[in-house]
Amino acid sequence: MCSGRSWQPIIRDHYRRNRGEWNIFCVAVERVDNTVYRGRSAALMHSILLVDDEPEILAAWRLILENEGYEVGCASNGVEAVARAVARAPALIITDWMMPLMDGAELCRRLKAIPALANVPILVHTSVPPNEAAGKNWDVCLRKPVGATLFLTTVAQLCTQRR
Repeated sequence: MCSGRSWQPIIRDHYRRNRGEWNIFCVAVERVDNTVYRGRSAALMHSILLVDDEPEILAAWRLILENEGYEVGCASNGVEAVARAVARAPALIITDWMMPLMDGAELCRRLKAIPALANVPILVHTSVPPNEAAGKNWDVCLRKPVGATLFLTTVAQLCTQRR
C-alpha cells in the first residue's frame, strides 16, 4: 500500500482533489525528491508505525520519513495497526483520528492497554482534532496539513524521549 517511491502520481491526484490548489503537503513531498532533506542526520533507525486510511498520505509520509533514516511500517486502519504493533513494537506510532474499522481514539485506548506498548509515544496526525474530554491516550496532536519541518521535528523529539 505505501511501498511505492514515486511521488508524482500522488501529487497529481492530491492536486486534482484539492481543486488545483497546492498546499504544504505537496511541497514537502516535492522537496524530498529534490534532496532538501537528504543532508539531515540519520534518525538512528527508529521504527515508526504510520496509520492512515488514505494511501497517498501513507506513501508521502513514508517517503519523507525513510529519507530521514527511519524504518517505517504502514497500516490502513486501527485493527491492522494493533496487529502490527503487537508483532513488533515501534519506537513511535503516528495515526489518523478518523478511520474505518477502528478509529484513532479506540486505537490509542487499545495500545495503552497492552503493557508492551503502553509507553510507545503516539502522534495523532489528523484534520479533525480529538476531543480530550474522553481521555487523552496520545502524546501529541498535529492538524493536517502540517509542514514537513514541524512534523519531522515532532517525530524526532518523540522518538528520542521514548520512555
